[in-house]
Amino acid sequence: MTISRPLSLAPDLWRGRINISADTVRVILLADTYVPNMTTHSRRTSFTAHELATGGGYTEGGIVVSITETIDTGNQSIDYSFAGGTLGSTANTARYAAWFNWTGTAANDIFMLLLDFDRNQTGPFVIPAQKIRIFQ
Repeated sequence: MTISRPLSLAPDLWRGRINISADTVRVILLADTYVPNMTTHSRRTSFTAHELATGGGYTEGGIVVSITETIDTGNQSIDYSFAGGTLGSTANTARYAAWFNWTGTAANDIFMLLLDFDRNQTGPFVIPAQKIRIFQ
């Protein structure tokens, strides 16, 4: 599995568009039709056509997960830990999981993280927790 973060994540954090302690974070599943672009994809509008449809135990919009922030003053960095979870048993095939700062409006939902399963998988989808470090 490969984890990637979009180029837009750090500026969205710096500009206060994400409030780690108050905002809702969701993880959704994406079909293999999605073509990752960490440079231009910054909002959920780039993903809506590729999210798995509701059915077989999966619900569009995925699941709510937690995110925690740890400041590492020694390394002058911030670690973000994204919780994972299990998304229902489904007959659909998914290739990716994506985390979003969720408002419920695709144009405003901020893309935060992408997990590539490295191949298509069928459910149940067990999404492992992920950790990223930024501001190094």
